Amino acid sequence: MQHFTSSGISFSRRASREGVFVVALWLLVCLTCCLDTRQFVYLSLSQTLVSEVFVLLLGVVAVCHSWRKRKPLMLSRVQYAALAWGLYLLAHSFFEPQTEYYKLTYMEITLTLLFSLPYLLRTGLLTQKAVERGWLLMLAVQLVMLLLQARGTVSSYNSFFPLTGINENPNVTAILLVMVVPLLWERVKGKKLRVMYVILLAVTLLFVVLLKCRTAYVGLAVMVLVEVASHEKVQGWWRQRTMFQRTGMESGLVLVLLLSGFGLYQMKQDSADGRRLVWKVSAEMVREHPLGIGTGMFEHDYNLQQGAYFASGEATDAERWVSDTVYMAYNDYLEQGVETGLPGALLLITFYGTLLWTAYRRRNRTALMLTAAAVVMSGINFFYATIQPWIVLLSAGSINEGLRTKTITKNENNNQNDNEDEKHNDNENENEKERTGIGRRTGSVLFSLGLLLLLGWQPRLLWSQYQLGQLTRQAEKGEPIDRQEAETLGKSISTSEAYWTFMYRQYASRKEYEKALQSIEQAKRYTSVPSVYFYAFDCLDRLGRAEDGIREVETIRRMSPLNLTAKSILMQWYDRQGDTLAAQGMAREILSTPVKVKNARSEAIRRGAKKMCRE
Repeated sequence: MQHFTSSGISFSRRASREGVFVVALWLLVCLTCCLDTRQFVYLSLSQTLVSEVFVLLLGVVAVCHSWRKRKPLMLSRVQYAALAWGLYLLAHSFFEPQTEYYKLTYMEITLTLLFSLPYLLRTGLLTQKAVERGWLLMLAVQLVMLLLQARGTVSSYNSFFPLTGINENPNVTAILLVMVVPLLWERVKGKKLRVMYVILLAVTLLFVVLLKCRTAYVGLAVMVLVEVASHEKVQGWWRQRTMFQRTGMESGLVLVLLLSGFGLYQMKQDSADGRRLVWKVSAEMVREHPLGIGTGMFEHDYNLQQGAYFASGEATDAERWVSDTVYMAYNDYLEQGVETGLPGALLLITFYGTLLWTAYRRRNRTALMLTAAAVVMSGINFFYATIQPWIVLLSAGSINEGLRTKTITKNENNNQNDNEDEKHNDNENENEKERTGIGRRTGSVLFSLGLLLLLGWQPRLLWSQYQLGQLTRQAEKGEPIDRQEAETLGKSISTSEAYWTFMYRQYASRKEYEKALQSIEQAKRYTSVPSVYFYAFDCLDRLGRAEDGIREVETIRRMSPLNLTAKSILMQWYDRQGDTLAAQGMAREILSTPVKVKNARSEAIRRGAKKMCRE
C-alpha cells in the first residue's frame, strides 16, 4: 500500500554565517518577485529581473560550496530533465535568430533553482522550513495588497479588475494563492499556531473565490482530489468496495467533473471560446513550424497568423467576436510547441512527468499536489510565465530532491508492505550511489558554465532596462532626454519592443519621422500589438507615403476584426482619396461591427460612420 507524507523531513543545523546568507537570499527571491520597484517600464520586468539576481546568487553559493567540498550538484532524474530542457532552449536560440532574450533568460535562470536549492538543502545551508517561509512571505505580500485594494486604499494594477494583488493579471495572484493552500492545510493539521493558519487559509480561499480565476479553481480541485486519493484511510476504504460500487462512484465523479467543467465554461463563455480560437490557431502554427519560431516570439507571430486566418474567410462570426490581441497561448504545451517546436513541448512534458513521478515515488504529498495542479493548469492557462507560482513549484520540487529520506507510516496491519517500501527505498538510494560519477561531474560542469554565462548576461539586461525606466520617467515628467544616451542604450537593450517604442516617441516628438519609422520597424520585430502598426501608419502618412501606411492599418483590421479605430482610419483615407463608395462601404462595416466596450471613442466613430453613409 502506498503511504504518503506531507513532505520530506526537515533537518536542523546550527546556523552559520553562510546559512544565514543563503536564507536571506531565498527570502529576497520570494520578496522581490512580488514587489514593484517602479524602476522599470513594466511591473513584470521589475519582478523578474530583480529576483533573478538573487536566484543567480543562490546558484553561485551552491556552485562554490560544491567545488570547495567536492560534492556534485547533479544527482537526480528531475535535474537531468531540467538540464536537458534548458540546454535545448539555449541551443534553439542559436538556430532560431528571432528569439526574445528576456523570456529565454527568465526560463534559464529560474530553472537553476532545481540545482541550487536541492544542494543547499542537502548540505544544511537551507532548510525546508526556510523555503516554506518564502512561500508564506509571497502569500502575505499578496494578501496585504488584496486587502488594501478591497478597502479601496490602493488601486489595482489593472483598471479592468478591482482586485489584482501586486500583479497586472489577477490570474497570477489567484494561482499563487492556490499553490500555497497545501502548505496552509498541513499547518492547520499541526498544533503550532493552528488558529492563525486557519484564519490565513480562510482568507486565502476567500480571495481565490473573489478573484474569479477558473484556472485557480481547477488547480484547487486537482489538489483536493490528490489529497483525498493519496490518504491511507481512503485507499483502504476504496479496496473494500465492490466492483459495482467502484464503477458507480467513478461514473458519478466523471459526471460531477463534466458538470463542473460546463459551469466554468458558462461562467466566462466568451473567454473560453476565445481560448478555443487561440488553441486552434496555435495548433496550426505548430503544424506549419514543427521546429518552432523562437522563444518569446509567440505574441509576435500569433496575431499575424490570426489575421491570416480571418483573411482566409474560414473564420466564423463567433470566432471574430471572441478574438482579441493575444499575448500568450493559454496552454504552456502549445506555446512551447509554437516557440521551440515539438521537441520543446516534449521536453516540457518530460520535465513535468519526472517531477510527478518523483513526488509519487517519494510519497511527498505536497509536491505531488502542487505538480499535479501545475500540470493541469499549464494546459488551460499560462503557468511557467507566472513567476511567483513557478517559483513555488520549482522550490517544492527542490525540497523533494534535497530531502530524500522517506517517512513510512507505521501501521501494524501493513508491516509487510512497509518493509517492502523500505527495501525499495534502500535499493533506490543504493542504485543512485552506484551511478557513474562521470555523469554527475559533467552535469556539475555544464551547470557551472551555464551559470557563468547567465552571470555575464543578466546584469546587462537588468541595467539596460533600469536605464530605460529612468528615461521613460523623465519623458513622462517632460524633462529633457539625453538623446545620445538613449541611442547608445540600443546597443545593449537587446530584444525590447518597449525601447524601440520609446525611441519612436522621442523622434516623433521632434518630427524626425524617418528615424521614428525605423524605430517602430524594430519594435515590430518583437511585437504585433495594434499600437505599433498605428504608429507606423502615422509616420508613413506624415512622410507622404499614405498608401504604404494604409497597409499597416489593413494588418490591424485583419488581426482585430472588431477594432473600430482601424476601420475609421480606412474610411477617412478613402474619403480623402475621393473614393466615396469605398468610404461608405467601410462605414457600413463599422456600423455592422459589434461593439464590445461602449465608450466615447466608439460612439464617435459610429457617428462618423452614420454621417458618411448619409453622404
